[in-house]
Amino acid sequence: MKKTLKNKNLNILNVGTGKSISIDKLTKILIHKIKYKPKIIRKKLQISDPEKSNGSFKKLNKVLGINSNHFTKFDASIEKTINFFKKVNNENL
Repeated sequence: MKKTLKNKNLNILNVGTGKSISIDKLTKILIHKIKYKPKIIRKKLQISDPEKSNGSFKKLNKVLGINSNHFTKFDASIEKTINFFKKVNNENL
């Protein structure tokens, strides 16, 4: 962060792992983890929505010197996200 603040040319960093996951697969994983089956409503993509995205961490590495070894693994990140929302909402998901 200090490196970014010292740099007068600000950068926008969209971070990804280079791996793609479908919304359907992510939904199935979340349904399994939280043991709740929501009503799923499918809508047509808006013009600005990408059909597929896999992001990259190359710019993050170039600007801040951070590599993918610092990223939280997928399964752990799902657990952390669920636990965060449990804490914020004081709910048992």
